[in-house]
Amino acid sequence: MFFIASKLFYSLLSPFIWFLLILAVSLKTKAVRRKRRLRIAAFVILLLFMNPVLFGWIARKWEYPFTNRNDLPGNVNVAVVLGGMSAYHEVTGRVRYFQSGDRLFQALELYKTGQVRKIVISGGSPNILIKEKPEAEYLKDYLNHIGVRDSDLCIEAHSRNTYENAIYTQKAFSCQGWRKRIILVTSAFHMKRAQRCFEKAGFAVIPYSTDCLQSVDGYTPGDFFIPDPVMLYNWQLVIKEWIGFAVYRMKGYV
Repeated sequence: MFFIASKLFYSLLSPFIWFLLILAVSLKTKAVRRKRRLRIAAFVILLLFMNPVLFGWIARKWEYPFTNRNDLPGNVNVAVVLGGMSAYHEVTGRVRYFQSGDRLFQALELYKTGQVRKIVISGGSPNILIKEKPEAEYLKDYLNHIGVRDSDLCIEAHSRNTYENAIYTQKAFSCQGWRKRIILVTSAFHMKRAQRCFEKAGFAVIPYSTDCLQSVDGYTPGDFFIPDPVMLYNWQLVIKEWIGFAVYRMKGYV
């Protein structure tokens, strides 16, 4: 029930939805002055949340900083990669990667360079209504296809959220008899909640952030004034993460 409720609630966290709701209220309002104020508020919200510099400042405050691969300790053999990065096309058998697909490719680099010897993928199916192949299963097939040895892969294909990622991965480690010291690979905006969940589950965690939302190239003068619609999506991700962190704290997950 918590999983379903969270999916429904998170759909309302987009600043663009707030803009539409305020605009809709203004259309129903008869008082001219109040109608004008509502419309001004709607467009101010839209402009603020599309500003790249404002979002970048917030993202720098929230996201877990990148770690240089050479600074990682040499005695951690397992990278745990959290799902939510891809979708599977049943007809062609191909995997479609989202921006967070960077998680998998950064973990692959750690594996190919010998930084870790094993990759654990944690992720089931997030779909509520449709039964589909768990993400960890088709990503394992993909990694096998490109030459990663099956003996170097372990999957956890039941989890649907970050809390379950940690709990089910902990069970998998216990079954394997592995030491619970890991390099945790997930998106920079998601790392704080993920790290706390895994530490709560008994893991010693070395964070390895990926796909940061803040600009890595700096800002141009135009970024201070020209709205960017992509920022609306980025804000939704961050606001969702803030709410998720607060809820997890109340439930004792972090």
